[in-house]
Amino acid sequence: MTTQTHGHGRPPGTDAGHAHGGGYAGYATTWFYLLAITLVEVAIVEAKAWFGLDLPAFMRIGSLIALTVLKAGLIMAYFMHLKFERRSLVLILLVPIVLLVLLYVMILPDAHTFRAVNPGMKEGAGPSHGTPTHAPAPAATPRSGH
Repeated sequence: MTTQTHGHGRPPGTDAGHAHGGGYAGYATTWFYLLAITLVEVAIVEAKAWFGLDLPAFMRIGSLIALTVLKAGLIMAYFMHLKFERRSLVLILLVPIVLLVLLYVMILPDAHTFRAVNPGMKEGAGPSHGTPTHAPAPAATPRSGH
């Protein structure tokens, strides 16, 4: 004899499938964690003005990205209830994120190489429509006598 299951692999009529933990207290706790992380992000951005601490750009940007990913994970886990989903659904969401990070890491050296090879390009200019920062070459003088 087999038992019929409903939704999360539990028999129908059991409350275990509907108690996703915590109720409003779980939401409030998650919200306070998100608030704390946001305050840390603001402190990182305002570190020089508030604390006189001049963080390098890569450290500011890297920590802000990491904290944002952490906040997104908390939101997905608790507010979108993915913490209680099957692992296959979570993997469907995580694999593209991991691949995106790997792609970024693989492209990053090329971005720095482009800067080293093209030092005259202005900030943010692409290879086809950037303007050099040095003086243009003198124009060719037309020949006479032909």
